[in-house]
Amino acid sequence: MTILFRFLCVAIGYVIGSFSPAYFYGKLKGINIKEEGSKNAGTTNALRVMGKKAGIIVFALDLAKAALAAVICCFTFGTMPFYSGCNQLYMLYGSLGVFIGHSFPFYLNFSGGKGVASTLGALLVIDWRLGLICFGVFLVITLIWRYVSLGSIIGAMTYLIMWAVFGNYGLLYIDKVYFAESTVIVGIICIFIVVRHHSNIRRLIRKEENKLGSKRS
Repeated sequence: MTILFRFLCVAIGYVIGSFSPAYFYGKLKGINIKEEGSKNAGTTNALRVMGKKAGIIVFALDLAKAALAAVICCFTFGTMPFYSGCNQLYMLYGSLGVFIGHSFPFYLNFSGGKGVASTLGALLVIDWRLGLICFGVFLVITLIWRYVSLGSIIGAMTYLIMWAVFGNYGLLYIDKVYFAESTVIVGIICIFIVVRHHSNIRRLIRKEENKLGSKRS
């Protein structure tokens, strides 16, 4: 796997990831999502500002764009069968690009969403087992405490932890020679998800964070 292929995977991911469903869906409804609610072009703000239908559509499209980027990277640079060799590494680099593009789209002054749904979409393709585990953790935390941000943060931490655990026990599809590199990429994505929730963390500590289903204060 060459440096060029790694760069191209990130570039492909960025181009696809920079498409913002929340922003463009809002435009179709005459709403600028960057000027409403938390001013974040992501699923949670779309849900609060435009309702459940918008939230579901934006969430599904964020999942789909990340999954598409991962698949394109795999079929463009990888080999068959799908879960073999360094294919997961190609997809991880594509996932990193999607995260960067979703979080920092050039046409929105590099201010987009927080990358949670997009990361999940890519993970469901990269390793569906880990994707289901992380999504399950997110759902449980969010439904119990009704904080989407808390579910997102813990879900991201679960991703990194489970990737390391699966790799340590030889349960990942990726070749062992790429395990360390893949863990670094996963770590970068997960850490940045947590960092991008810094304002939410402060509100959680102060018990001022908005709960799911409540109007934004």
